[in-house]
Amino acid sequence: MRQPELGRKILELRKAKGLTQEELVSRCNLNIRTLQRIESGEVIPRANTMKLILTVLDYEFINSLEESPRQTSVSYWFEQFHKNVFDLFNLKTNAMKKITILSIILSFVILGLFIIFSKSNAQRENENNISSTSESLKEKAHDGTKFSFFECKGCFDDGEELIGRDVRFKLNGVYVSIGLIKLNQKKGEFKAGYMKGHISPNKAEIYIYEAIFKEGIDNKYFEFKGTSVNQEASKVLIKGSSLFTINYENVRDTIMSEEISIIAL
Repeated sequence: MRQPELGRKILELRKAKGLTQEELVSRCNLNIRTLQRIESGEVIPRANTMKLILTVLDYEFINSLEESPRQTSVSYWFEQFHKNVFDLFNLKTNAMKKITILSIILSFVILGLFIIFSKSNAQRENENNISSTSESLKEKAHDGTKFSFFECKGCFDDGEELIGRDVRFKLNGVYVSIGLIKLNQKKGEFKAGYMKGHISPNKAEIYIYEAIFKEGIDNKYFEFKGTSVNQEASKVLIKGSSLFTINYENVRDTIMSEEISIIAL
């Protein structure tokens, strides 16, 4: 079951049990905002959260609800894909149409292999330059911005913008450890999928999409440490030996500075 059907089902079960949202979250040890977003279909709960809610509501989930909505969705589309592929090779019906489709697919496969082969040589050459790129970035300056420390498992630098994965660096007194980043070294601006920000001397401004910001606060994916932490509805300001860490599934990104602002977009 996917959203919004899942949210409507939980709402229906809660009302059938005569429970308010406050009573349900107290039994599930959840944040009320999280339950509200689940019932409205805004978010997809994790499997353990969904099972906990359904257990409290005395609902048997030995059916499709036992899997997460994402797993159910993937299995459904895989089944459809599997069915259509086998039908495509059945030339007993619409033979000419299917032969034409198969010919087009084969042409794309050959073209794709040619492109991959052509790019592989350039990629190998680029990988050979990764180590030297990392070393040169340690000493490189751009209008006052300078790395005092830099490491990456894979990165590309064109002189102003840096794209890298598993990157750790210290720039203008701001330490960053992040899985994937695009950084404008000259402006100190960066993007990292779910967030973007700006690095200035001993200060970092981070902007996170509102839904992710609220989910991180509600489910404690975010960790804030510092001499002082001022948390508001859509902003967190950390001062003095500031630390901001995101722990979500296999993601762990860290930013450290004297001052860090985290703002919801």
